[in-house]
Amino acid sequence: MTSVIFLGPTLSVSDARAILPDAIFLPPLGQSELISAVSAYNPDVVGIIDGVFFQNQSVWHKEILHTLSLGVRVYGASSMGALRAAETHSFGMIGVGEVYKMFTEEGCLDDDEVALAHGDERDGYNKVSEPMVNIRFTLSSPFAKDRIVRATREKCVSIAKGIYFPERTIPRILSELEKSHVDGHILVQVKDLFANHYVDIKAEDAKVLLRRIQSEPYAARIVPPWELAPSYLFDALYNRDRYVLKHGTNVALSTISEYTTLHHGQFAELNFSALNRVMMGTLAQMLDLEVSEAEIKETEGATRLRLGISEEMAFQAWLKRNDVNASEFVELTKQLAQCRKLHRWFLTERFLDRNVKAVLDELRLRGEYVEFADRAALQEMVLQGRDPEFNRRDDGTPSTDELVAEHVRCSDWRPGYDINQWIFDSGFRTIEDFRLALIRARLFRAAMTGAAEALLSTCDENT
Repeated sequence: MTSVIFLGPTLSVSDARAILPDAIFLPPLGQSELISAVSAYNPDVVGIIDGVFFQNQSVWHKEILHTLSLGVRVYGASSMGALRAAETHSFGMIGVGEVYKMFTEEGCLDDDEVALAHGDERDGYNKVSEPMVNIRFTLSSPFAKDRIVRATREKCVSIAKGIYFPERTIPRILSELEKSHVDGHILVQVKDLFANHYVDIKAEDAKVLLRRIQSEPYAARIVPPWELAPSYLFDALYNRDRYVLKHGTNVALSTISEYTTLHHGQFAELNFSALNRVMMGTLAQMLDLEVSEAEIKETEGATRLRLGISEEMAFQAWLKRNDVNASEFVELTKQLAQCRKLHRWFLTERFLDRNVKAVLDELRLRGEYVEFADRAALQEMVLQGRDPEFNRRDDGTPSTDELVAEHVRCSDWRPGYDINQWIFDSGFRTIEDFRLALIRARLFRAAMTGAAEALLSTCDENT
C-alpha cells in the first residue's frame, strides 16, 4: 500500500515516520499539489494534516473530489486536513480526531482555529505562533478545569481569539490577561498551565490519523457513487499548474510547455498541429459526432504501434515517462479517433478528387512541393517508355501484400495501421488504384537499378 502524507509544523517527520515508516511525506499541501502527488506517486491512501492558506493558495475542494473519484482513500486531521474533511466528508473524505469533531459537531469552521505562523522546511517548520484549537483544548482540559475557574478560562479563550493568528503567542495572551487586572495568583496558574500542561491536540490528532492508516488493511479501490462534474477551472489547474517529478525535481506542466515554445526547432508546426487536433475534437463535439469503442480501440492500437509501445510493459513505461495515465491516453486516442472520423467523412464527400489538393497544398506550405513534384515527374518520364498495359496487368506480378512488404523495405513509407483502412484514409479511391501505384513504384525502382548497373558496367569497361 502506498501512502502519501502532507505534513509540516503539526508533527515532525521523524515522529510521523516512527508510526508510518513506509509513507511518502510531503510538505504542507497547497493548490495543485494534491493532484500532482496523485499523478506522481499513484497512492492508495492520502493523509492531509498540514496545508497552506495564507502565504500561498490552498488546496481546492475539487482536487480532493478528483482524488476520491479515482478510488483513493483520503484522510484528514489536525489542521487543513480536518478543515477540508469537515467540508467534504459527505463525498467520502474521512475525518479523524478531535479537531475534526470540533469542526463538524460544533459547526466551527474558522480557518484561524488551526492557523499558525511558522518557518519553512529548512528549519523544521518552527512554530512562531500558537493555533487556537490547542489553546482551546488546553483551557478545557481536566487539569485546567480543576485549577482555573470557568470565567478565567473563558476570558483566556476570548483574549486568544481576539489576537490576529500570526501574533497569537503564549506571552501575548498572558500579557493581555495581565492587562485585564486578573488576580496574580490566577495569572500564575495560567502560566503554569501553558508551560507544563499544554495540550497539543493537533499533534495528537495527527498521530491518530497515522495510526489509523497503519492499522487499516489495504482495500481495493472503490469509486464513489457520484460523478465528478466537469469544470474548466479545474481542467486548467490540472493541465497547467500540476507538477511532475523529473530527476527529483518538481516541474510544472506549464514550465515544460514554455520551455518547448522557446527551444523546439519546429515549434510553429508542432503548435499548429496540436491546436488543429484539439479544434477537430471540439468540432466533433459540436456536431455530436460519436466514435464507437471499436473506433477508439483501433486508433489506440494504431497509435501504440506507431510509437513502438505495443507490448504492455513498454506501454506502461511510456505512460510513466510521458506523465499520463491510461485513462488520459484513452482520451487522447478518442480525440484522434474523432479527427480520423471527420477525415473519413470528408474523403467520402469528396470521392472524385479526394485529398489531392489538400496534400499538395500542405507540401507547398512545408516547402516540399517542388521536390516531390520533380521526383514524381522523373518516375513518370521513366515509366513513359514502358507498356502502359503491363503496368496494369496482374499476371506475373507479386500479390498486394508482397508489394506492400517490398515497398516498406525499399522506402521510408510506413502505413502505421490496418492497410485496408489506410488505403481509404490516404486518398486512394480503390484498392486497385493503390496496387497500381505500388506496381509503378516497383517498376521505377527496377528501372533505376538497371540504369545504375548499366552505368557501372560501362565505367568498368572504360577502365
